[in-house]
Amino acid sequence: MYLCIKIAIGTMTRIYLIPIILVLTVLSGCHHADRRLTAVDAAIDLSPLAALDSLATIDRAALGEADRNYYDFLSVKAADKAYVVHTTDTVILRVIDYAAEHRSHGYYPEALYYGGRVYSDLGDYPTALTYFHQALDELPDDAANRKLRGNIISQTGRLLAALSLYSESLPYIEKVIEMERQEKRLRKSCL
Repeated sequence: MYLCIKIAIGTMTRIYLIPIILVLTVLSGCHHADRRLTAVDAAIDLSPLAALDSLATIDRAALGEADRNYYDFLSVKAADKAYVVHTTDTVILRVIDYAAEHRSHGYYPEALYYGGRVYSDLGDYPTALTYFHQALDELPDDAANRKLRGNIISQTGRLLAALSLYSESLPYIEKVIEMERQEKRLRKSCL
């Protein structure tokens, strides 16, 4: 009897504690980025040079810790999309470390991808491949991440080919081709 009461009380306590813990976890992880930074992020794909110019008008030192790291992430992303060759890993390593500790901010897999892009520019292909593989592992496999997933797979195939690992690169290249075919079929069906 005592054991049954103890189990019932323990179960009731867990039933009430679980929602409280979940709410506190969600609330502690909330971060609303500076609107200027979210605007820059939205513009990067269309005009990475304009995004870099916009970042230059923002006083990084006046931003809070989360926004400073988001700013750094955006600066690496915009530079990469503007074909600016990365010459150091200092900023991206800081971004990856921060994003790993604050995954609720939502850009950790993309930060890993840009880690791969930075190391690719630095000529350290094995490290770049490690980051690409980590990014694939962390990236949810859903429609919202299709483009990033395709970029990661494409870059992985490209680097493997650059290392003369042709048979290893082939599955990645084939996967990107298949993803592109699926995307075209999807666009046609939406017309």
